[in-house]
Amino acid sequence: MASEPKNIQEQGFRSSLFGFDKNDVLAYMNTLANEAQQQELEYQQKLQALQARIDALGSEHSGADAQ
Repeated sequence: MASEPKNIQEQGFRSSLFGFDKNDVLAYMNTLANEAQQQELEYQQKLQALQARIDALGSEHSGADAQ
């Protein structure tokens, strides 16, 4: 499940003697980092696909101008 702002704000951690349970916080941070990495990969793939489309349209446009 992707972390939405509401989910992030509602995330609870167990308390420990000196604040939040470190393992809970680290596990949650790792989850967020993994989600961000996955989203970045998806955006990079979309960007590459769009760049390829731009290149193809540019080639078509150049070919039409040559005729």
